Amino acid sequence: MINKILVPVDGSETSLQAAETAIGIAKQNQAKVTLLSVVVQHTSNTLFGGVVPRAQAVLETQDALKKLMESDRKGYTKILDKLVQKFEENQIPVEKVIREGVASEEILAQSEEGKYDLIVIGNRGLSKTEKFFLGSVSERIVRRAKCSVLVVKQ
Repeated sequence: MINKILVPVDGSETSLQAAETAIGIAKQNQAKVTLLSVVVQHTSNTLFGGVVPRAQAVLETQDALKKLMESDRKGYTKILDKLVQKFEENQIPVEKVIREGVASEEILAQSEEGKYDLIVIGNRGLSKTEKFFLGSVSERIVRRAKCSVLVVKQ
């Protein structure tokens, strides 16, 4: 039985399709849904690639990164608010969560902490080159999640 569904949302078309799919599953199972977005935490170390920059450059970069994260958080809040309305219109209990960190790690942490029965996630269809260097968030979730995972493709 599916009682709790986790839906990671990044604003991509497939993540929005995953949310739509979750509506149907939640209705059939009278399940509760959590919509999750992850704000990526960037650091000046990742930007400078091991090169020791001037102190002023580090301060300016840290300020820019903080503003970028704030902007991302506002953007995710708007996306999640719109989705919450759709779930509420369908009389599905829903909550929204925004976490900070590495997307796959935060999704897995949320799924374990919340003891979800199902993760419904979109697959963005990364190119072969991107998969080689970055891997796919949905692939990592499928491999490591302790609950069932439904990957929604475009």
